[in-house]
Amino acid sequence: MRLVAIYCLLLLLLSCSQIQKKEEQQKATKSLVISGKVVNAPNDNSSIIYELPAAGRPIPLDTIKPDDQGNYKIELKEAGFYQLNFFGQASSVLAVEKPFQVNYDGDQANPISISGSTSADFQQKMYDIQFELNKEVMDFRSQLTEQVTNVDSLIQVEKKIRADFQNQMKELIKGAEVNLAFLIAMSQFELDGNTTFLMENAKKLSKKYPENLHIKGYTDNLKKSSLLAVGSPAPEIRLPNPKGDSVSLSSLQGKYVLLDFWAAWCGPCRRENPNVVRLYNKYNEKGFEVFSVSLDRRKQDWINAIAKDGLNWTHVSDLAYFKSIAAQTYNIQSIPSTFLLDKEGKILAKGLRGKALEEKLRDIFE
Repeated sequence: MRLVAIYCLLLLLLSCSQIQKKEEQQKATKSLVISGKVVNAPNDNSSIIYELPAAGRPIPLDTIKPDDQGNYKIELKEAGFYQLNFFGQASSVLAVEKPFQVNYDGDQANPISISGSTSADFQQKMYDIQFELNKEVMDFRSQLTEQVTNVDSLIQVEKKIRADFQNQMKELIKGAEVNLAFLIAMSQFELDGNTTFLMENAKKLSKKYPENLHIKGYTDNLKKSSLLAVGSPAPEIRLPNPKGDSVSLSSLQGKYVLLDFWAAWCGPCRRENPNVVRLYNKYNEKGFEVFSVSLDRRKQDWINAIAKDGLNWTHVSDLAYFKSIAAQTYNIQSIPSTFLLDKEGKILAKGLRGKALEEKLRDIFE
């Protein structure tokens, strides 16, 4: 079953080191085995690829060919995360800490089934929920036509579908015994709105698996990422303005602030600027400010763009491109990138541009 959600944090962690140091390995059972039965395979020569999940492309470990009755068995050296790719038709990331069965039926819409342990049962329920999400999203998208004009309402419908999915996943995790597969489930959550829930379960995982490197890495990344979650205090920025004077983001507390990462060379940024100018002129007297951080390299380009676009608000830059200390603090990978801060300096929303920014400011000030 291919997952719609990309396991970004998880796969980055898994790609670093699947084989832990001997003293950090969890003791496996006498025979840690994945076994199962294959029916209705694409052809008699079909093989199962046994892989390590990794960022980009999985790392193949071995190729397994089922016997004449469709049975197969994979003996593992240690507990951990693995991926089974059945004939290029369906694949599943697995958290293996006890022997269990993974069966495949090519005639089924959801061809992979998992059983044999508490962890396996949890993963089967998790993937059942994921399968229903995929189906619902695809059914929804199949109904869309070129005549559809209210795109925003459609986006909200899809957001609701995904929110319902996350609520189901939360209930599954809450009702389950802590197991290694929690890490797979947790990687499918958006951080915003779920930080507390994820941190609580990361602590449970760390308590049960104190030496597991993947859980340590996930927890460390979660702590760092939570600094930029909605509701968190915006990290301080203190950089020079065009005159060379140091200006801090916190100096604007008491007002709603659009923290805007941009650059003179950024086409989409420049095209968005007239919209921000219009909204700034409309709401500035009501308590709206803009704090622009430029990722330019040349000071004159930066100053010229400010003047040409009529950006009459606070500007700062260390002229360090994406190596800017502010860009690194806010994990900026592309621009334009925005954070809307409330009067207390907490992150209220992220990524607002165009109509979405206008509607948010309307909700606040009107």
